[in-house]
Parts: sequence; structure tokens; C-alpha cells
Amino acid sequence: MASEIESLVRDIYINGNIRITDTMVLEAYKNVYAVHFQGKQAEENQFDELTKQLLEQYDPHSYAWKANMDEEMIGQVFLRLMISIKKMSGGSMGEYGYLNYLKNNLGAGNMQGKYIVEDKFGNKITRRVDK
Repeated sequence: MASEIESLVRDIYINGNIRITDTMVLEAYKNVYAVHFQGKQAEENQFDELTKQLLEQYDPHSYAWKANMDEEMIGQVFLRLMISIKKMSGGSMGEYGYLNYLKNNLGAGNMQGKYIVEDKFGNKITRRVDK
């Protein structure tokens, strides 16, 4: 389920239809979580375009979501995604650390226990996954 959400965000980032940063993605994830898991009232005019697209993608009555996991698990997925953004953003990775990770690694195939890290200057290095 997380990969479906991250694939949507990656595609938006790569296509450039909406200019987004890690902070904007974090806020969008928080908004979706607040609407669907904390009962916040959703007023369409208060959300940015990314949040609107995520809310369209997430439909609590959708078979795809329900078939993969229960409601509580979906909430946990959004919480874990928020933690991932916080850990991958800022510092030498800049404001696009999480988004660059998605761009370079999501769907990259078998990299044999490695992943690509891109810093805020566009420099890429390959690192091993610590197990």
C-alpha cells in the first residue's frame, strides 16, 4: 500500500505538474491522515493540489484499499510515510531528499541490496542497505 502512495507522489514529482517539496508531501500526508483517521472535516478549498490528489486516490470505500489491509493498517502506513520523510529530508539531502529517494529508487528493479542517495546538489552515490 505504501508503494502505491509513494508511486503517485513520485509520478507527480517527476512529471512536474505540481511543484512539491518534502515539506509539502509531509503536510499532504498529515492532512489525509487527519481527514480519514482523526475525523477532520474536509473542506476542499483549504487543501493544496497534492492533498486533493491523495484524497481522491484514497477512498475508504475503495476495494483496492480494503482488500489490501484494514482501516487501522492504512493509518499506520501514513504514519510510517511521515516518519520516512522526516528522516530523509534536510541536511545534505536538502528539501527534496525523500522525493529524490522515490525518484531514484522506487521501481528501480533489483539493485542487489543497494540504493541511490542524491544530495541537494544533484550528486548521486550508491549505498548498501544495512540489515
